[in-house]
Amino acid sequence: SPPDFNLRIRENHPQAVDAPLARTRLPVSGRLDPTLALDFDTGFYLAESVVRGDFAAIGVLSKHMVLPVLALGLPLAAVVSRVLKSSLLEAVEQDYILLARVKGFGEARILTRHALPNALIPALTLSGVQFMFLLGGTVLIELIFAYPGIGNMAVRAVVNRDLPLIQGITLTFAVLFILLNFVIDAACTLLNPRVRHG
Repeated sequence: SPPDFNLRIRENHPQAVDAPLARTRLPVSGRLDPTLALDFDTGFYLAESVVRGDFAAIGVLSKHMVLPVLALGLPLAAVVSRVLKSSLLEAVEQDYILLARVKGFGEARILTRHALPNALIPALTLSGVQFMFLLGGTVLIELIFAYPGIGNMAVRAVVNRDLPLIQGITLTFAVLFILLNFVIDAACTLLNPRVRHG
């Protein structure tokens, strides 16, 4: 399997040179179109555009986000969906699913109400572990797509040997990781009644 950064570079190339499958070209760098004169008060451009109701800015910002989001999310989505599929196939073979079928429940209800909550637990746990890879991937994504963010700031801090900033970014990533693991543990507790009731 090719490394993640190779996937990002390959995504850039066809969009920058030729986009035969797309009606409009997707931007390959930056967060905004440099020809637009948009004035923002904060660094949260998309949230500020939504609050203002500036749909033109929302469209431009969304187009600039498509390739970075795909490059960052597709590898994670593939791993999580594979685990979810195997967990769902295992859950469908359990006795409580057979009992639900005997009771006459429809397949959609059996999958959504009985099988899926139990199959979500391993996928949810894996997504928590993968989150740190997602944060680490933002550094490469922001460099490749020239997208300003905490990843670019981390690279600049390392290049400039700005130790307090490096420590702050590391602490921010650690706090995010701890908070996310806490939320995932709480969600697994809600999904699994055996853990809830001891």
